Amino acid sequence: MKIAFLGGTFDPPHLGHTRLARQVLAHKLTDLVLFVPSWHPPHKNGMPVTPFFNRMAMLKLAVEGVAGFAVSDIEERLKKTPSYTIDIIRELEREYPDDRIELMIGADSLIQLHTWYRGDLLAAEREFITYPRPGIEVNLDVMKQYWAEDIALKLTGSICDLPVSDISSSEIRARLGRGEKAAHMMEKTVCQYILDHKLYRE
Repeated sequence: MKIAFLGGTFDPPHLGHTRLARQVLAHKLTDLVLFVPSWHPPHKNGMPVTPFFNRMAMLKLAVEGVAGFAVSDIEERLKKTPSYTIDIIRELEREYPDDRIELMIGADSLIQLHTWYRGDLLAAEREFITYPRPGIEVNLDVMKQYWAEDIALKLTGSICDLPVSDISSSEIRARLGRGEKAAHMMEKTVCQYILDHKLYRE
């Protein structure tokens, strides 16, 4: 089985995440989308992040009942600080020894992959499912600035024809912080959870 590792802070999870995952399954790019919320994301150092248990609870609500969706709490169990993608994937391989774990990332992350911890090993070892991001263009010339040609070709070729979402968690947090509505950006169950737990208020 092919498993698409979709990591992120998911603070909060939104329709952009779930619609994208549905399209990846519909295009038969993978057999299972595994949502993996970060325990201590390295790119968020110094920035406030909602407690893990809240983010995990919202994510479970967001994917509940959807065939081909699953959520992993592996980062909570490992409690790595910071948590690096390569370490988490290698741990997941022990849990899914008969399956192939692919890395699902946005085009904005793909062009920054050379800056990731052991990004070189990720690029060499993993297959990628790369989804477009607003305003981000990836081409072979750009990738060859950082990678050998064979790796640059592989990474550029991983870009899939998938819908572009302009929904972001940061925008949702900002809207809610200003007392504005953002229900149209999330599953109803996630929106209710945020209201019940008084999250993202100034």
